Amino acid sequence: MTDHRTSVGGLSHFLPLLVTAVAAAPCCFALSRVASGWGLVAVVIAPAVAMRLIQGKFVVNPIYVLGAMWLLGVSLPSIATDLYSPVHMYGIPPEWREKAALWMYRGWAAFSLVYWAFAPIPSVVSGAETQTFRMPVVMVSRFRTVVAALALAATIGFLLVTRGHSYTFEHAILDTSTLQQVLIEMRALAPLYVYLYFSAKADGHLRRNERIVLIAVLASQFFFFTATGTKAVPLELLGAWALGAASRGPRMKPAKQVLLGAVALFAIYFVFYFNLAYRTEMAYRPSSGGSLGEVVSSQFTAVSEAATDVVTFRRLDFDGISTFGMDSILLRFANVLPFGNVLAQTQGRPPFEGAFDSLVAPVFAVLPRDLLDSKVHFFGSGDFAQLLGWEYGGYSITTVGSFYWAWGYAGIIGGMMGLGALLALLVRLGRQSGPWGLIFQAMTVRLVLMMMDIGIEFQPLIISGLRSFLFLCAAYFVVRVVTPRSSAYIRPAMG
Repeated sequence: MTDHRTSVGGLSHFLPLLVTAVAAAPCCFALSRVASGWGLVAVVIAPAVAMRLIQGKFVVNPIYVLGAMWLLGVSLPSIATDLYSPVHMYGIPPEWREKAALWMYRGWAAFSLVYWAFAPIPSVVSGAETQTFRMPVVMVSRFRTVVAALALAATIGFLLVTRGHSYTFEHAILDTSTLQQVLIEMRALAPLYVYLYFSAKADGHLRRNERIVLIAVLASQFFFFTATGTKAVPLELLGAWALGAASRGPRMKPAKQVLLGAVALFAIYFVFYFNLAYRTEMAYRPSSGGSLGEVVSSQFTAVSEAATDVVTFRRLDFDGISTFGMDSILLRFANVLPFGNVLAQTQGRPPFEGAFDSLVAPVFAVLPRDLLDSKVHFFGSGDFAQLLGWEYGGYSITTVGSFYWAWGYAGIIGGMMGLGALLALLVRLGRQSGPWGLIFQAMTVRLVLMMMDIGIEFQPLIISGLRSFLFLCAAYFVVRVVTPRSSAYIRPAMG
Protein backbone atom coordinates (compact mmCIF):
# COMPACT_ATOMS: atom_id res chain seq x y z
CA MET A 1 0.00 0.00 0.00
CA THR A 2 1.21 3.47 -0.78
CA ASP A 3 1.47 6.53 1.41
CA HIS A 4 0.57 9.91 -0.05
CA ARG A 5 2.36 11.90 2.65
CA THR A 6 5.83 13.31 2.58
CA SER A 7 7.62 15.69 4.90
CA VAL A 8 7.59 19.40 4.18
CA GLY A 9 10.90 21.08 3.63
CA GLY A 10 12.16 24.65 3.31
CA LEU A 11 10.52 27.66 4.90
CA SER A 12 7.09 26.00 4.89
CA HIS A 13 8.23 23.80 7.76
CA PHE A 14 8.60 26.87 9.99
CA LEU A 15 5.32 28.55 9.06
CA PRO A 16 3.20 26.92 11.85
CA LEU A 17 5.92 27.74 14.39
CA LEU A 18 6.18 31.32 13.15
CA VAL A 19 2.46 32.06 13.34
CA THR A 20 2.29 30.35 16.75
CA ALA A 21 5.07 32.61 18.03
CA VAL A 22 3.25 35.70 16.77
CA ALA A 23 -0.05 34.58 18.35
CA ALA A 24 1.70 33.74 21.63
CA ALA A 25 3.60 37.04 21.93
CA PRO A 26 0.86 38.90 23.87
CA CYS A 27 1.06 36.36 26.71
CA CYS A 28 4.27 38.08 27.83
CA PHE A 29 2.15 40.98 29.10
CA ALA A 30 -0.40 41.25 31.91
CA LEU A 31 -3.67 40.67 30.08
CA SER A 32 -7.29 40.67 31.14
CA ARG A 33 -9.31 37.47 31.29
CA VAL A 34 -11.03 38.23 27.98
CA ALA A 35 -7.79 39.14 26.22
CA SER A 36 -6.17 35.92 27.48
CA GLY A 37 -9.12 33.94 26.15
CA TRP A 38 -8.83 35.47 22.69
CA GLY A 39 -5.07 35.07 22.75
CA LEU A 40 -5.48 31.34 23.31
CA VAL A 41 -7.94 31.20 20.41
CA ALA A 42 -5.27 32.72 18.17
CA VAL A 43 -2.60 30.25 19.32
CA VAL A 44 -4.92 27.32 18.57
CA ILE A 45 -6.30 28.56 15.23
CA ALA A 46 -3.24 30.20 13.62
CA PRO A 47 -1.07 27.07 13.18
CA ALA A 48 -4.11 25.07 12.00
CA VAL A 49 -4.69 27.63 9.25
CA ALA A 50 -0.99 27.55 8.36
CA MET A 51 -1.08 23.75 8.10
CA ARG A 52 -4.16 23.96 5.88
CA LEU A 53 -2.26 26.23 3.51
CA ILE A 54 0.76 23.91 3.47
CA GLN A 55 -1.15 20.68 2.99
CA GLY A 56 -3.82 21.91 0.63
CA LYS A 57 -6.53 20.14 2.63
CA PHE A 58 -7.40 19.53 6.26
CA VAL A 59 -5.49 16.66 7.87
CA VAL A 60 -6.17 15.64 11.48
CA ASN A 61 -3.33 16.54 13.84
CA PRO A 62 -3.27 15.45 17.51
CA ILE A 63 -2.73 19.02 18.70
CA TYR A 64 -6.00 20.11 17.08
CA VAL A 65 -7.93 17.78 19.38
CA LEU A 66 -6.21 19.15 22.46
CA GLY A 67 -6.60 22.71 21.23
CA ALA A 68 -10.37 22.24 20.92
CA MET A 69 -10.54 21.09 24.54
CA TRP A 70 -8.53 24.11 25.70
CA LEU A 71 -10.88 26.44 23.83
CA LEU A 72 -13.81 24.86 25.68
CA GLY A 73 -11.96 24.78 28.99
CA VAL A 74 -10.26 28.19 28.98
CA SER A 75 -11.33 30.53 26.18
CA LEU A 76 -15.10 30.00 26.32
CA PRO A 77 -15.52 30.56 30.09
CA SER A 78 -13.11 33.51 29.90
CA ILE A 79 -14.87 35.25 27.00
CA ALA A 80 -18.52 34.21 27.28
CA THR A 81 -19.13 34.30 31.02
CA ASP A 82 -22.87 34.80 30.49
CA LEU A 83 -23.12 31.14 29.44
CA TYR A 84 -22.34 30.12 33.02
CA SER A 85 -24.55 30.51 36.04
CA PRO A 86 -23.04 32.77 38.75
CA VAL A 87 -23.34 29.94 41.27
CA HIS A 88 -20.93 27.92 39.11
CA MET A 89 -18.14 30.39 39.76
CA TYR A 90 -17.95 28.84 43.25
CA GLY A 91 -17.18 32.23 44.78
CA ILE A 92 -13.84 32.53 43.00
CA PRO A 93 -12.66 36.17 43.26
CA PRO A 94 -12.44 37.87 39.84
CA GLU A 95 -8.73 38.65 40.19
CA TRP A 96 -7.87 34.96 40.46
CA ARG A 97 -10.01 34.08 37.47
CA GLU A 98 -8.13 36.75 35.54
CA LYS A 99 -4.77 35.32 36.60
CA ALA A 100 -5.85 31.75 35.90
CA ALA A 101 -6.85 32.61 32.33
CA LEU A 102 -3.54 34.39 31.72
CA TRP A 103 -1.38 31.55 33.01
CA MET A 104 -3.34 28.92 31.13
CA TYR A 105 -2.86 30.99 27.97
CA ARG A 106 0.86 31.10 28.72
CA GLY A 107 0.94 27.37 29.39
CA TRP A 108 -0.74 26.50 26.09
CA ALA A 109 1.54 28.93 24.25
CA ALA A 110 4.60 27.17 25.70
CA PHE A 111 3.16 23.76 24.78
CA SER A 112 2.36 24.82 21.21
CA LEU A 113 5.68 26.51 20.53
CA VAL A 114 7.68 23.44 21.50
CA TYR A 115 5.32 21.07 19.68
CA TRP A 116 5.48 22.95 16.37
CA ALA A 117 9.24 23.36 16.75
CA PHE A 118 9.86 19.60 16.84
CA ALA A 119 6.82 17.82 15.37
CA PRO A 120 7.10 16.48 11.81
CA ILE A 121 5.06 18.47 9.33
CA PRO A 122 3.39 16.05 6.90
CA SER A 123 2.23 17.32 3.52
CA VAL A 124 -0.42 15.76 1.32
CA VAL A 125 1.15 15.39 -2.11
CA SER A 126 -1.09 14.10 -4.86
CA GLY A 127 0.49 11.34 -6.82
CA ALA A 128 3.52 10.89 -4.58
CA GLU A 129 4.06 7.28 -3.71
CA THR A 130 6.54 6.38 -1.02
CA GLN A 131 6.62 3.16 0.94
CA THR A 132 7.05 4.28 4.56
CA PHE A 133 6.13 1.28 6.68
CA ARG A 134 5.97 -2.49 6.48
CA MET A 135 4.61 -4.92 9.06
CA PRO A 136 3.03 -8.42 8.92
CA VAL A 137 -0.78 -8.26 8.69
CA VAL A 138 -1.19 -11.26 11.00
CA MET A 139 1.06 -9.66 13.61
CA VAL A 140 -0.93 -6.40 13.62
CA SER A 141 -4.20 -8.30 13.97
CA ARG A 142 -2.88 -10.40 16.83
CA PHE A 143 -1.42 -7.31 18.46
CA ARG A 144 -4.91 -5.76 18.52
CA THR A 145 -6.33 -8.98 19.94
CA VAL A 146 -3.77 -9.15 22.75
CA VAL A 147 -4.38 -5.49 23.63
CA ALA A 148 -8.13 -6.21 23.79
CA ALA A 149 -7.57 -9.34 25.91
CA LEU A 150 -5.47 -7.41 28.43
CA ALA A 151 -8.12 -4.69 28.67
CA LEU A 152 -10.92 -7.20 29.13
CA ALA A 153 -9.05 -9.22 31.76
CA ALA A 154 -8.13 -6.09 33.69
CA THR A 155 -11.66 -4.68 33.64
CA ILE A 156 -13.21 -7.92 34.84
CA GLY A 157 -10.48 -8.37 37.44
CA PHE A 158 -10.96 -4.85 38.79
CA LEU A 159 -14.72 -5.29 39.11
CA LEU A 160 -14.25 -8.59 40.95
CA VAL A 161 -11.56 -7.25 43.29
CA THR A 162 -13.53 -4.12 44.18
CA ARG A 163 -16.96 -5.83 44.03
CA GLY A 164 -18.08 -3.04 41.70
CA HIS A 165 -18.25 -0.38 44.41
CA SER A 166 -18.73 3.18 43.16
CA TYR A 167 -15.66 4.77 44.70
CA THR A 168 -16.37 8.09 43.02
CA PHE A 169 -19.40 8.56 45.25
CA GLU A 170 -17.92 7.32 48.53
CA HIS A 171 -14.45 8.67 49.21
CA ALA A 172 -12.49 11.76 48.29
CA ILE A 173 -9.12 10.00 48.19
CA LEU A 174 -8.54 6.45 46.99
CA ASP A 175 -5.87 4.31 48.60
CA THR A 176 -5.58 1.63 45.96
CA SER A 177 -3.35 -1.41 46.21
CA THR A 178 -0.63 -2.29 43.71
CA LEU A 179 -2.91 -4.91 42.17
CA GLN A 180 -5.73 -2.44 41.68
CA GLN A 181 -3.34 0.07 40.13
CA VAL A 182 -2.09 -2.53 37.66
CA LEU A 183 -5.66 -3.47 36.74
CA ILE A 184 -6.65 0.17 36.26
CA GLU A 185 -3.66 0.82 34.00
CA MET A 186 -4.33 -2.31 31.95
CA ARG A 187 -7.98 -1.28 31.63
CA ALA A 188 -6.75 1.91 29.95
CA LEU A 189 -5.71 -0.23 26.96
CA ALA A 190 -9.41 -0.47 25.99
CA PRO A 191 -9.57 2.89 24.17
CA LEU A 192 -6.28 2.07 22.45
CA TYR A 193 -7.87 -1.08 21.07
CA VAL A 194 -10.81 1.03 19.85
CA TYR A 195 -8.37 3.31 18.04
CA LEU A 196 -6.49 0.37 16.51
CA TYR A 197 -9.78 -1.23 15.43
CA PHE A 198 -11.18 1.81 13.63
CA SER A 199 -7.80 2.69 12.19
CA ALA A 200 -7.61 -0.80 10.67
CA LYS A 201 -11.23 -0.53 9.53
CA ALA A 202 -10.46 2.72 7.70
CA ASP A 203 -7.68 0.85 5.87
CA GLY A 204 -9.75 -2.27 5.23
CA HIS A 205 -7.47 -4.52 7.29
CA LEU A 206 -9.95 -5.93 9.81
CA ARG A 207 -10.08 -9.68 10.13
CA ARG A 208 -13.23 -11.77 10.29
CA ASN A 209 -15.16 -11.78 13.59
CA GLU A 210 -13.12 -8.91 15.05
CA ARG A 211 -16.32 -6.95 15.60
CA ILE A 212 -17.18 -9.44 18.35
CA VAL A 213 -14.02 -8.43 20.19
CA LEU A 214 -14.96 -4.76 19.84
CA ILE A 215 -18.44 -5.38 21.28
CA ALA A 216 -16.93 -7.28 24.23
CA VAL A 217 -14.49 -4.44 24.95
CA LEU A 218 -17.22 -1.78 24.78
CA ALA A 219 -19.51 -3.83 27.04
CA SER A 220 -16.76 -4.22 29.64
CA GLN A 221 -16.16 -0.46 29.61
CA PHE A 222 -19.85 0.16 30.22
CA PHE A 223 -19.64 -1.93 33.39
CA PHE A 224 -16.48 -0.07 34.41
CA PHE A 225 -18.23 3.26 33.86
CA THR A 226 -21.17 2.25 36.07
CA ALA A 227 -18.69 1.27 38.80
CA THR A 228 -16.72 4.51 38.73
CA GLY A 229 -19.12 7.11 37.36
CA THR A 230 -16.26 8.92 35.66
CA LYS A 231 -16.85 10.73 32.37
CA ALA A 232 -13.30 9.91 31.28
CA VAL A 233 -14.29 6.36 30.26
CA PRO A 234 -16.83 7.21 27.53
CA LEU A 235 -14.87 10.29 26.45
CA GLU A 236 -11.72 8.24 25.92
CA LEU A 237 -13.66 5.74 23.84
CA LEU A 238 -15.21 8.54 21.76
CA GLY A 239 -11.84 10.19 21.27
CA ALA A 240 -10.24 6.90 20.24
CA TRP A 241 -13.05 6.27 17.75
CA ALA A 242 -12.73 9.77 16.26
CA LEU A 243 -8.92 9.57 15.94
CA GLY A 244 -9.10 6.09 14.45
CA ALA A 245 -11.84 6.97 11.97
CA ALA A 246 -10.04 10.17 10.96
CA SER A 247 -6.61 8.58 10.68
CA ARG A 248 -7.07 8.49 6.91
CA GLY A 249 -7.99 12.16 6.75
CA PRO A 250 -6.57 12.79 3.25
CA ARG A 251 -8.94 10.15 1.86
CA MET A 252 -11.97 11.49 3.67
CA LYS A 253 -14.21 13.94 1.84
CA PRO A 254 -14.75 17.34 3.53
CA ALA A 255 -18.45 16.63 4.04
CA LYS A 256 -17.63 13.38 5.82
CA GLN A 257 -15.04 15.15 8.00
CA VAL A 258 -17.65 17.74 9.03
CA LEU A 259 -20.17 14.99 9.75
CA LEU A 260 -17.64 13.07 11.82
CA GLY A 261 -16.90 16.18 13.87
CA ALA A 262 -20.59 16.93 14.38
CA VAL A 263 -21.28 13.36 15.54
CA ALA A 264 -18.33 13.53 17.93
CA LEU A 265 -19.54 16.83 19.43
CA PHE A 266 -23.09 15.54 19.86
CA ALA A 267 -21.77 12.35 21.45
CA ILE A 268 -19.62 14.34 23.88
CA TYR A 269 -22.63 16.48 24.81
CA PHE A 270 -24.74 13.37 25.38
CA VAL A 271 -22.01 11.72 27.47
CA PHE A 272 -21.76 14.75 29.76
CA TYR A 273 -25.54 14.97 30.02
CA PHE A 274 -25.82 11.30 30.93
CA ASN A 275 -22.85 11.46 33.31
CA LEU A 276 -24.42 14.34 35.22
CA ALA A 277 -27.72 12.47 35.48
CA TYR A 278 -26.04 9.23 36.59
CA ARG A 279 -23.86 10.91 39.21
CA THR A 280 -26.90 12.75 40.56
CA GLU A 281 -28.85 9.50 40.82
CA MET A 282 -25.94 7.79 42.60
CA ALA A 283 -25.36 10.71 44.95
CA TYR A 284 -28.85 10.27 46.39
CA ARG A 285 -28.32 6.57 47.04
CA PRO A 286 -26.84 5.10 50.23
CA SER A 287 -23.28 3.85 50.21
CA SER A 288 -23.09 0.71 48.08
CA GLY A 289 -22.64 -2.58 49.84
CA GLY A 290 -23.52 -6.23 49.66
CA SER A 291 -22.54 -8.68 46.99
CA LEU A 292 -21.27 -7.83 43.52
CA GLY A 293 -24.66 -8.72 42.08
CA GLU A 294 -26.48 -6.35 44.44
CA VAL A 295 -24.08 -3.53 43.66
CA VAL A 296 -24.40 -4.04 39.91
CA SER A 297 -28.19 -4.22 40.19
CA SER A 298 -28.26 -0.92 42.07
CA GLN A 299 -26.01 0.71 39.49
CA PHE A 300 -28.10 -0.55 36.59
CA THR A 301 -31.20 0.91 38.23
CA ALA A 302 -29.40 4.25 38.43
CA VAL A 303 -28.35 3.91 34.78
CA SER A 304 -31.95 3.31 33.76
CA GLU A 305 -33.19 6.31 35.75
CA ALA A 306 -30.39 8.50 34.37
CA ALA A 307 -31.26 7.47 30.81
CA THR A 308 -34.88 8.43 31.50
CA ASP A 309 -33.74 11.81 32.86
CA VAL A 310 -31.73 12.45 29.69
CA VAL A 311 -34.46 11.39 27.27
CA THR A 312 -37.09 13.50 29.05
CA PHE A 313 -34.66 16.42 29.69
CA ARG A 314 -35.65 16.30 33.31
CA ARG A 315 -34.04 19.02 35.41
CA LEU A 316 -32.74 17.88 38.80
CA ASP A 317 -31.29 19.77 41.73
CA PHE A 318 -28.47 18.53 43.90
CA ASP A 319 -27.56 20.50 47.03
CA GLY A 320 -29.48 23.45 45.65
CA ILE A 321 -27.51 23.57 42.39
CA SER A 322 -29.10 22.62 39.09
CA THR A 323 -27.25 19.66 37.64
CA PHE A 324 -28.76 19.84 34.16
CA GLY A 325 -28.77 22.51 31.50
CA MET A 326 -26.22 23.80 29.03
CA ASP A 327 -24.46 25.86 31.71
CA SER A 328 -23.88 22.78 33.87
CA ILE A 329 -22.52 20.77 30.94
CA LEU A 330 -20.23 23.58 29.82
CA LEU A 331 -19.03 23.85 33.40
CA ARG A 332 -17.64 20.31 33.17
CA PHE A 333 -15.21 21.57 30.53
CA ALA A 334 -14.37 24.90 32.22
CA ASN A 335 -11.08 23.99 33.88
CA VAL A 336 -9.96 27.60 34.09
CA LEU A 337 -12.35 27.96 37.05
CA PRO A 338 -10.84 25.16 39.17
CA PHE A 339 -7.37 26.54 38.49
CA GLY A 340 -8.61 29.96 39.58
CA ASN A 341 -9.81 28.33 42.79
CA VAL A 342 -6.38 26.76 43.29
CA LEU A 343 -4.80 30.20 42.98
CA ALA A 344 -7.40 31.69 45.33
CA GLN A 345 -6.90 29.02 48.00
CA THR A 346 -3.13 29.52 47.93
CA GLN A 347 -3.39 33.31 47.46
CA GLY A 348 -1.15 32.99 44.43
CA ARG A 349 1.74 31.55 46.46
CA PRO A 350 2.82 28.14 45.09
CA PRO A 351 3.04 25.45 47.81
CA PHE A 352 6.00 23.70 46.08
CA GLU A 353 4.66 20.46 47.53
CA GLY A 354 6.23 17.23 46.29
CA ALA A 355 8.63 19.08 44.00
CA PHE A 356 11.32 16.38 44.00
CA ASP A 357 8.91 13.44 43.94
CA SER A 358 7.18 15.03 40.95
CA LEU A 359 10.52 15.33 39.19
CA VAL A 360 11.16 11.59 39.50
CA ALA A 361 7.52 10.62 38.91
CA PRO A 362 8.47 8.23 36.07
CA VAL A 363 10.20 6.01 38.63
CA PHE A 364 6.85 5.27 40.25
CA ALA A 365 5.55 3.92 36.95
CA VAL A 366 7.54 0.72 37.49
CA LEU A 367 8.19 0.70 41.24
CA PRO A 368 5.38 -1.01 43.20
CA ARG A 369 4.02 1.07 46.06
CA ASP A 370 4.25 -1.96 48.35
CA LEU A 371 8.06 -1.78 48.09
CA LEU A 372 8.18 1.76 49.45
CA ASP A 373 8.60 2.42 53.17
CA SER A 374 6.39 5.51 52.91
CA LYS A 375 3.94 5.82 50.07
CA VAL A 376 4.53 8.80 47.82
CA HIS A 377 1.37 10.82 47.37
CA PHE A 378 0.89 13.56 44.81
CA PHE A 379 -1.59 16.30 45.66
CA GLY A 380 -4.66 15.74 43.50
CA SER A 381 -8.36 16.33 43.07
CA GLY A 382 -9.32 14.25 46.11
CA ASP A 383 -6.99 16.23 48.37
CA PHE A 384 -8.27 19.53 47.04
CA ALA A 385 -11.87 18.39 47.55
CA GLN A 386 -11.13 17.65 51.19
CA LEU A 387 -9.39 21.02 51.50
CA LEU A 388 -12.63 22.62 50.29
CA GLY A 389 -14.65 20.60 52.81
CA TRP A 390 -16.15 18.06 50.42
CA GLU A 391 -17.08 14.66 51.83
CA TYR A 392 -16.83 12.71 48.59
CA GLY A 393 -15.67 13.06 45.00
CA GLY A 394 -12.91 15.30 43.72
CA TYR A 395 -12.28 18.89 42.63
CA SER A 396 -9.82 19.19 39.79
CA ILE A 397 -6.62 21.16 40.21
CA THR A 398 -5.94 20.81 36.42
CA THR A 399 -2.73 19.95 34.60
CA VAL A 400 -1.52 23.52 34.85
CA GLY A 401 -2.48 23.61 38.52
CA SER A 402 -0.45 20.50 39.28
CA PHE A 403 2.64 22.12 37.73
CA TYR A 404 1.93 25.21 39.81
CA TRP A 405 1.47 23.19 43.00
CA ALA A 406 4.77 21.36 42.60
CA TRP A 407 7.06 23.89 40.88
CA GLY A 408 5.36 27.27 40.87
CA TYR A 409 4.77 29.57 37.92
CA ALA A 410 8.03 28.60 36.22
CA GLY A 411 6.86 25.01 36.48
CA ILE A 412 3.77 25.85 34.42
CA ILE A 413 5.91 27.05 31.52
CA GLY A 414 8.58 24.35 31.83
CA GLY A 415 6.07 21.56 32.40
CA MET A 416 3.88 22.47 29.44
CA MET A 417 6.98 22.76 27.26
CA GLY A 418 7.93 19.26 28.35
CA LEU A 419 4.50 17.89 27.41
CA GLY A 420 4.73 19.60 24.03
CA ALA A 421 8.11 18.01 23.41
CA LEU A 422 6.79 14.62 24.48
CA LEU A 423 3.83 14.77 22.09
CA ALA A 424 6.07 15.89 19.22
CA LEU A 425 8.48 13.02 19.97
CA LEU A 426 5.71 10.43 19.98
CA VAL A 427 4.31 11.74 16.68
CA ARG A 428 7.78 11.60 15.12
CA LEU A 429 8.50 8.09 16.43
CA GLY A 430 5.08 6.97 15.19
CA ARG A 431 6.20 7.73 11.62
CA GLN A 432 9.13 5.34 11.70
CA SER A 433 9.16 2.06 9.84
CA GLY A 434 8.59 -1.21 11.65
CA PRO A 435 6.41 -2.47 14.52
CA TRP A 436 7.61 0.22 16.90
CA GLY A 437 5.86 2.78 14.72
CA LEU A 438 2.51 1.19 15.56
CA ILE A 439 3.32 1.15 19.28
CA PHE A 440 4.28 4.82 19.29
CA GLN A 441 1.15 5.69 17.33
CA ALA A 442 -0.88 4.02 20.06
CA MET A 443 1.13 5.95 22.66
CA THR A 444 0.41 9.21 20.82
CA VAL A 445 -3.29 8.43 21.06
CA ARG A 446 -2.92 7.47 24.73
CA LEU A 447 -1.26 10.80 25.55
CA VAL A 448 -3.86 12.78 23.61
CA LEU A 449 -6.75 10.96 25.28
CA MET A 450 -5.34 11.66 28.74
CA MET A 451 -4.58 15.31 27.95
CA MET A 452 -8.09 15.84 26.57
CA ASP A 453 -9.05 16.01 30.24
CA ILE A 454 -7.41 19.32 31.18
CA GLY A 455 -8.27 18.48 34.78
CA ILE A 456 -5.77 15.62 35.03
CA GLU A 457 -2.63 16.18 37.10
CA PHE A 458 0.65 15.75 35.23
CA GLN A 459 2.10 13.14 37.61
CA PRO A 460 -0.54 10.46 36.93
CA LEU A 461 -0.47 11.47 33.28
CA ILE A 462 3.25 10.63 33.00
CA ILE A 463 3.05 7.55 35.22
CA SER A 464 0.02 6.11 33.45
CA GLY A 465 1.54 6.84 30.06
CA LEU A 466 4.72 4.93 30.88
CA ARG A 467 2.77 1.99 32.24
CA SER A 468 0.68 1.87 29.07
CA PHE A 469 3.90 1.84 27.04
CA LEU A 470 5.18 -1.14 29.03
CA PHE A 471 1.91 -3.02 28.48
CA LEU A 472 2.00 -2.30 24.75
CA CYS A 473 5.60 -3.52 24.57
CA ALA A 474 4.63 -6.69 26.42
CA ALA A 475 1.73 -7.24 24.01
CA TYR A 476 4.06 -6.83 21.03
CA PHE A 477 6.65 -9.28 22.34
CA VAL A 478 3.94 -11.86 23.07
CA VAL A 479 2.66 -11.50 19.51
CA ARG A 480 6.15 -11.71 18.08
CA VAL A 481 6.77 -15.01 19.84
CA VAL A 482 3.59 -16.64 18.55
CA THR A 483 3.57 -15.15 15.05
CA PRO A 484 5.60 -16.72 12.25
CA ARG A 485 7.30 -14.51 9.73
CA SER A 486 4.79 -13.52 7.05
CA SER A 487 5.04 -12.08 3.59
CA ALA A 488 1.88 -9.99 4.02
CA TYR A 489 2.62 -6.45 5.11
CA ILE A 490 0.77 -3.24 5.89
CA ARG A 491 1.65 0.22 7.15
CA PRO A 492 0.19 2.11 10.14
CA ALA A 493 -2.58 4.66 9.80
CA MET A 494 -1.04 7.75 11.32
CA GLY A 495 2.03 9.47 10.05
